[in-house]
Amino acid sequence: MAFITKAVAMARLFSLQAVAENACPRVDYDRAAATYAAHAQLLAQAGEEFLDQIPIKSGDRVVDAPAGPGTHTARLAKLVGNGGSVIGIDISQGMIAEACCKCSSLANVQLQCGELTAALRQQRSQSMDGILCSFGLVYLNHRSFLHETCRVLRSGGWLAVIENTKDTLADVNAVFLETVMDMPFAVAKRVSLHMPGSSGHLASQMARYSFKIVAAYDGQFELPCCDGNALMEYLTKAGVAAGYLDALAPAYRDQFLSRFVAKWDAVEARPVRHKYCAAIGIKQAKCQPFARLRRLLHGLGGIKP
Repeated sequence: MAFITKAVAMARLFSLQAVAENACPRVDYDRAAATYAAHAQLLAQAGEEFLDQIPIKSGDRVVDAPAGPGTHTARLAKLVGNGGSVIGIDISQGMIAEACCKCSSLANVQLQCGELTAALRQQRSQSMDGILCSFGLVYLNHRSFLHETCRVLRSGGWLAVIENTKDTLADVNAVFLETVMDMPFAVAKRVSLHMPGSSGHLASQMARYSFKIVAAYDGQFELPCCDGNALMEYLTKAGVAAGYLDALAPAYRDQFLSRFVAKWDAVEARPVRHKYCAAIGIKQAKCQPFARLRRLLHGLGGIKP
């Protein structure tokens, strides 16, 4: 009987991958906007340590995305000074509202709500000195994002990316999947995330677009041993479960989350390990993605170089 139940659950998940719409992380970040800064302090600390390594200079024109509640945006604005500027971008209107409060006294900050790659397409080629992508790459098509960063950055500009790795929160993901197996009918949308495997993987992707890697590392931090309710508070109020919550059918969401908490509490308390990777690259003088292909097509009469 248990085998049949799991088979039905797997069939449900496969059908979701084929026909269901993608869950929207924006919805969950809007819900978490007011509580994010207070509950995502360890994530923010990892980001602050990463900022210390970025080769930012006074006068730089910088993009910060996701801007979140504006913590990094405000710091970047002070680093670039009055001669520089920062464009903060976030998919969540709630986060932008928080960032507006945080950066209200900073005249060199511009905030806008939207998807990062789409926003970069609106910028002129070679118009930016730096781009910080802090825990936002997971929601993007990596190739499209890197193509646009390469176009927008000037020669010598920097790209700094920090993101969760595929094996982050492994115990949490395992319990979530167990809960899905118990309640497959509660999942109404598919979750589409694109996490790098490691700093080596991330750096390799960036290098393909002619970025010279100057720093790359893997890191992790642990949340204290906590019960299911404390864990759920962290996942929801720090935006860590963004996308996963929206994937649940509203009629079954509370029941599903209660089942998750019960399953987590059914095993011995253990720390929650949050794993991430980071890389910083400098755009080389000739940063032209697919340049060889373009030259080949030009030789065949396909397109102009």
